[in-house]
Amino acid sequence: MDNSKLEYIFPIPTELAFSILSFLNLEDLRSFALASQQCRALALPFLFRSLNITTDALSAFESDNRLTRICNSVRHVTLQTGNVTLKSGGCYDYFRLCLPGLPLFPNINSIKIYYKYRQTHAVFTSRQKRQARALNLAFFSAIFLHLSTLPFYSQLRYLYFTAEQEESPIYADTDTGSHSYDEINPLSQEAKNFLRVGVDVIVKDCKLPYPPALEELTIDTPFLFDPFFSKLHFGTTLTDSTVTLKKLHLKSALTTTPAERQTGFRNRESYLHFPIFPLPLTTIFPNVTTLSLAYDYMSPEYFQEVTLRFPNVEELKVCLGRSTTLRPLRTEDDEAYPFIDKFTCLRKLVIPWKKVRVSRSQIFPFYLSNSKLIKTVLGWYYRAGLKRLEDVVVWKKELARPLIDALHFKVNKDPKARCKVDLEIKASETLEGLLCGCMHESFGFKPDL
Repeated sequence: MDNSKLEYIFPIPTELAFSILSFLNLEDLRSFALASQQCRALALPFLFRSLNITTDALSAFESDNRLTRICNSVRHVTLQTGNVTLKSGGCYDYFRLCLPGLPLFPNINSIKIYYKYRQTHAVFTSRQKRQARALNLAFFSAIFLHLSTLPFYSQLRYLYFTAEQEESPIYADTDTGSHSYDEINPLSQEAKNFLRVGVDVIVKDCKLPYPPALEELTIDTPFLFDPFFSKLHFGTTLTDSTVTLKKLHLKSALTTTPAERQTGFRNRESYLHFPIFPLPLTTIFPNVTTLSLAYDYMSPEYFQEVTLRFPNVEELKVCLGRSTTLRPLRTEDDEAYPFIDKFTCLRKLVIPWKKVRVSRSQIFPFYLSNSKLIKTVLGWYYRAGLKRLEDVVVWKKELARPLIDALHFKVNKDPKARCKVDLEIKASETLEGLLCGCMHESFGFKPDL
């Protein structure tokens, strides 16, 4: 930076200088901070608005009072275990040590949490699987409960949970048939105390309250949808955020409830008796305009409830999620597509078309049959009255290669209220890559830093 021009910056009011700096990217801020001591004082609060939490970083902030101004500038923190493993209780110790240090940053409004959970194996009995799932849920509950006691919790606007599967330390002894956690990785007493809080939540059936000011929530932790723990289903406590919530991303695969397993299937009326969200059907989220769902929701049994809960959705994305199997939609009559008509405010739609996974021989008819897809998109516009519709991305996954193929339909309207559809063929290794090429606006997590 040309230091001779700095004289024009510092006479202006501090608030205006902050407003100007807010438009700079991270690299420009770093360059500006290196120009002079005054520039560094202005830039530091912006450089530290987002922070990755480590135990060493917390120790530095705790021991140096001169960093108070920086602490007050932090708006977003990321808790990530990284290379820490469950085998020595390292993940438990990480959260046990880091969560109590977060009050150092009183103005936090956004948190991302990445953590690991134990994998279950097909050789496990139902009891052993249940024990592993209980431990996973106890870990999540312990994190959530500690987080909910922090002073800034009520002001959180963005909350992101995602879990990475780690090989389970449970093993089968071929001689005795015994399974044990502690024989392989005994936990410290401190780690056990941390987990015990989560166990108490399960045993006592406590509520895990979501922040009352929450605007965006992402949940990518599959065991939260386990039927054994339906009382702890996130939907029961999400009622605290029914008015404030604007964006919801549910990327986890659904599981069936015990009653559904007895009957063997769900039907179109199942949501009346076994709703995905265990709430009265009159409970809706009127301000949710962006909704991302795992592919499991894309069936008429589930999708009908989604249309009731989120009547004002403008951007809807149905993604792969964490489903272990990608079932085809059964028949044309049973598909969930007719329920799309219920989203009368819809502008952007990302959706799978019939079979998600197809062979190479099936991919070309998919392209050749795009005229049917165009008619479907036009039908949503004319017949269903979705007059705000702008973008539709229809995707398929090919079995022979790790690519997702998609057709992108751009709805163009003229002043006479007529519309036509422009077609574009796209391919990418991820659905997110497709969307970046198709749409200017991202469905991803974007905290307001």
